Amino acid sequence: VVVDTRAGPWIVELRDQASPNAVGRLLTYRELWLQDPGLPGPVTLYLITNERLPDVDMITRRLGITYEIV
Repeated sequence: VVVDTRAGPWIVELRDQASPNAVGRLLTYRELWLQDPGLPGPVTLYLITNERLPDVDMITRRLGITYEIV
C-alpha cells in the first residue's frame, strides 16, 4: 500500500504475523519505487502486523523501518 502524505510517500506492508520476509518485501518495494517514483519526497517504510517478533524488531530498527503492532 502506498500512502501519500505531506512528508512524502509511505510504503506500507500489512501482514498477519509478519516474518523477516515482510522486511524483504518492503526493501524490494522501496527499490522499485526509487526507480520510478510516483510521488515526490522521501520514502518511509512501515511494517504493520499483529505480533512482535524479536528478529523482525531488530532488523527493522537497524534499517529504519517503522514497525507497528496492532
